[in-house]
Amino acid sequence: MNSGQVTPLPKKILNDVISLLKDRPSPPILAEIDPERSANVGARIASLLSRGRSPCGWSTSDRTKGFRRENARPTCEVLLVEKDGEVLWEGKKRFRTETGAFPRVFLPKAFLERNASRPNIVYQAIVHPILEWVFGYPHMIAVLCESAYNAAPGEGAGSLSDLNRYIAEAAGEDRDFSYFDRILVDAYEPEDFRKEELSSFFDGNEGRWGRSWRGRGRWDPVS
Repeated sequence: MNSGQVTPLPKKILNDVISLLKDRPSPPILAEIDPERSANVGARIASLLSRGRSPCGWSTSDRTKGFRRENARPTCEVLLVEKDGEVLWEGKKRFRTETGAFPRVFLPKAFLERNASRPNIVYQAIVHPILEWVFGYPHMIAVLCESAYNAAPGEGAGSLSDLNRYIAEAAGEDRDFSYFDRILVDAYEPEDFRKEELSSFFDGNEGRWGRSWRGRGRWDPVS
């Protein structure tokens, strides 16, 4: 990313994810927790991608499976903000309300190449950060939404997404045993900052946010 070797996402991938968003119903979890906005969330994301100025790109210089982070698995995507001709990280959600700010999702080249035959993984990597950073849903809610766009639709609310399966697969190849120790324990608990995010979103109603993350099993591959 720092080298500036970034190019727009191939139009076919962008057009395919737009079509998927228009064709599939909204994620069931959103109908439960946010019924007023959930009905047209897919169409709203599709509209955002359709009219954005190069809304997605891929880093031609990054040959790794994901963008590296401290004390976490590499992430398959990063969402930055284009504002006044500059691409930057604002570090806050719901920035879409700002005049002249456009979200841009970046994916590593190796991630795109590896999933050429599994495009739904790429689609989910585009949709997740938009749900989280543009529409302001908690990270764990965005994770639950991913499975609505699996290659095999209708697996049920809260089922493991294709993207989550890919992340676990990559962790296995890397023999990242500490990762599996964290997510496969019997009494999985989200990290405190994830709990705080859910609590804030649900106005402190612990019963509601507790059900939202417990319904997804013990997987949180991208936290």
